[in-house]
Amino acid sequence: MTTRFGPRVIGSDARIQAVAFWEVASYLTNSALFILVGIQLPSAVRALTSVSLAQAAIAACAGSVAVIGTRLLWFYSVPYLVRFLDRRPQQRDRRITAPQRLPLAWAGMRGAISLAAALTVPAATAEGHVVEQRDAVVFITAVVIVVTLTFLGPTPPTVVRRARFPDDEDKTAELTLARCHLLNLRRESGPSGRAGMRSSVWRREAPEFSASAG
Repeated sequence: MTTRFGPRVIGSDARIQAVAFWEVASYLTNSALFILVGIQLPSAVRALTSVSLAQAAIAACAGSVAVIGTRLLWFYSVPYLVRFLDRRPQQRDRRITAPQRLPLAWAGMRGAISLAAALTVPAATAEGHVVEQRDAVVFITAVVIVVTLTFLGPTPPTVVRRARFPDDEDKTAELTLARCHLLNLRRESGPSGRAGMRSSVWRREAPEFSASAG
């Protein structure tokens, strides 16, 4: 709703400020969450008592392989099932090749949300019984986060380049539509308003296009 009708009721200046605000807010929130991960890692290792460190490390490695493998299996199996069941033309237009699907399958990094879910496991039940191997759950989750971040995190640029995505034609069409719209506004304003249109409407309504179209 906001994406479709927002530009009709919200000015361009307010939209630019809102985008900048949410980018900063998202950056600060992600930073705080990963600080939480760093704080919890040492305590997760120290609190590991229900199983040995070697057993927990093996389970964490197996969990990391399962997380990455399950995501790859999903992206290279379910889309083909959808193709078999859905034969509509619009569905065919949305299809992508197998190499182009790899970046989607590869971007499966885990973060603080996974750790927060593990920390929600209570230390004791309502009857007072200790929840066994909670420390192992927290440790394994923390290791999976570190493995996916260090192994998958640096590789997306290479994976995206090898996918060889086609040029984004929609962006070119949007640029052309914006130029035509601004030129129509200048033409309707008449000779007296063209100079003002160039300095005000051009920059106010489409500041991202003014440099390329001017």
